[in-house]
Amino acid sequence: MRARMLGDKLDNKTYQEILDNAKALRAKAEKEQAEAKVLAEKAALEKEQQRQLFAKVLTVALYDKGYYKGDWEAYLTYEVAFENKSEKDIRAIKGSMLITDLFDTKIKEINIVEDDRIPAGKILKKSYSTDYNQFMDEDTRLRSKDLKDIKAIWTPEKIIFSDGSILE
Repeated sequence: MRARMLGDKLDNKTYQEILDNAKALRAKAEKEQAEAKVLAEKAALEKEQQRQLFAKVLTVALYDKGYYKGDWEAYLTYEVAFENKSEKDIRAIKGSMLITDLFDTKIKEINIVEDDRIPAGKILKKSYSTDYNQFMDEDTRLRSKDLKDIKAIWTPEKIIFSDGSILE
């Protein structure tokens, strides 16, 4: 079937040659899958090491969430605290907050760019909001969950310090 799809001719080939070719193709595919798995594990390890390095400098926590209905639009609101654990002032940060249920199933991911200065050893509290769409499952699920029933996982991308140094 594979030969027919690729336009290969099976005429003048023995059954053993066809089997050997199929085995070689299967071995090649298994090798490529194994290499991809190793690469994925390496990437995941690097990401976790980066997360641990960032965690030594900055802790980010979602400490409240809510819902606000204005005249024309509705919003989901988020209260986030940033703790600078380093000895240098932070000028700006960029990252995302993944919000999951207790089973680690993704509900929503929020991109955050904060350019308010966070002094060394201090905590900055900020409010954020996203548009609420009653027809989107992620929005309705998040609105209906209590804070104790969700997890917020901070994934940092970049920290810029006041002295110009960068952690990424």
